[in-house]
Order: sequence, then C-alpha cells, then structure tokens
Amino acid sequence: MGFGYEAVRKVRPDIIYLSSSMQGRGGPHSNYAGYGQNAVNLCGFTEVSGWPDRAPTAPYGAYTDYVCARFNALALIAALEYCRRTGKGQYLEQSQFETALHFFSPPIMDYRLNGRIIERDGNRLPNAAPHGVFQCKGDDYWIAISVLNEEQWQNFCLVTGNPSWATQDKFSSLSQRKKNEDELEKLISAWTLNYTAEQIETRLQDAGIPSNVVEKHADVYQDPQLKQRNYFVPLNHPVMGKQSFEPQSCFILSKTPRQINKPSPCLGEHNEYVFKELLKMSDEEIAEHIIDGSITTELPGVFTVSM
Repeated sequence: MGFGYEAVRKVRPDIIYLSSSMQGRGGPHSNYAGYGQNAVNLCGFTEVSGWPDRAPTAPYGAYTDYVCARFNALALIAALEYCRRTGKGQYLEQSQFETALHFFSPPIMDYRLNGRIIERDGNRLPNAAPHGVFQCKGDDYWIAISVLNEEQWQNFCLVTGNPSWATQDKFSSLSQRKKNEDELEKLISAWTLNYTAEQIETRLQDAGIPSNVVEKHADVYQDPQLKQRNYFVPLNHPVMGKQSFEPQSCFILSKTPRQINKPSPCLGEHNEYVFKELLKMSDEEIAEHIIDGSITTELPGVFTVSM
C-alpha cells in the first residue's frame, strides 16, 4: 500500500490530506527543493530587510513557515466542516511562495500602481521619528521607541530632560527629524544608555509614547502579561523532562478554551495508532516498511522511541 492521497482515500474516503511545499505542485519550479529560509528570498522579504548600507538580511527563521501554518489551519478547519456535512475528504495543496506573498501585499501594490520599489531602511519608518531600538544600561538590553506624532514628540523631549530638542529647527517637524535622523538617534542613544530598559519603558508609556523593552528569550518566560494569561503550560516530556509549552494560540475562546493535555510527540510515537487503527495496515505491511526505512522511530544520534 502506498501513502499517497489516492491510495489512502480508498481505505478512508473521508481522509483530509494537506500538502505544503515551497512552490506548489505545478509549474516549472514545482520540483525545486526548499525550506522557509529559501522561500523568504523568492517572496522578496530578504531584499527589504536590513540596513540600506549593508547586504540584505533574511527575517529570523523560516518566516514563510510561520505565515503558512495559519493559512493551513484555516483551510483544515474548512475541510473538516465540509467533511462533517458531506462525509467527503479532500486534498489541500499549498504553495508557501504564493501564500506568503499575502504578507507582502503593500509593497507589491505600491510597485504595481506607482512604480516604486521598497528599499531597506533598518528600523525606520517614513511616518515616524524617532523610530527604532536603542541600547540601554546593562548587558545587551534595548528599548523600542516609536514617536508617531508631534504631541508624542513634545512629550518625549520632556521625558528625556531635553525640551530644547523640540525647539531646534532640525527637529521641529517630522520632515526635519527625518532629514536629521542620524544625529537624532545618536542623541537618544546617549540618553538611553543611562537607564535600564524597564525604567525607560515606564517613563515613556506613562507619557503616552509607544515603547517596550526588547526582551531576551529568557525574559519571555518571566513576562507578567504572559503569566497572567497562563500562556506557558508546564508538562512532563518523556525525553526532555518538565518543559513549558506554548499553546500555539493567540486568542482565548469562552466556550472552548485552549488546552494542552500532552507534550509534543517523539519521533514515531503514534506510528502504531496511525498505521494500524486509522490506515488498517497489517503487521506484515508495517514490517515491510520498517525494513525499507519508510517507517521509523529512530533519529540517529539523538534518541530512540519504541512503539
């Protein structure tokens, strides 16, 4: 028995198959191998990420993987609802290249309508100044600051103890601050280095200025907001021991609250259930695939899990 959709649907007509590849199952580039790290280059994310005087910088991680998972979840929900109503399964096929372009729509539309090509500009925005991250007191701590209008700019100058900045011609308006942004950022950095990121965050937020500590990975687990919302769930993992798991949901439903009852599975942990219970494969069929390596519970050099 093969594992393709047509073969499996003969056993389970209501099966739902989801295929996600870099460029989809059709077209001249459908056979190109690739990961999310490759797809970000195809989509154009790398070209617009980074600083104008440096080489393009790819977004952190396999960015299109994060984007496409959300689309996949919605597609699967729709397919499950269709199956509930009709008893029929279906095959879902996704191109990460095409899906991720939804998150690049504004630059694409700007080029299509106005002929403009977006360029790298670091952390800066055309409608805000200052707008960026600035180093603070301590070991590699930073604060993100975004001044979006003149009222915030006036308040920012008062909070920093530099009201004269607001009266200088070179900083008197957004357009002037954009022209002199390099100098402005140097002045702000000289101020932020004297305080912790938490101190600056409190002062600026109290003054109505968007700002936030740039947290390190370890800081996230102690974040009071996440703690209050019970974001991390402690569970015992058979290999890693007690771990804090993310619920993989950014929302809470009143009637069906998010829950994590089991830790992430080990490699092949559910093989027996899937192949025997769902696919109705015999022991002989499973043995053949174990011999040829298409079914396995081993990841060389890491750990082994028995069925």
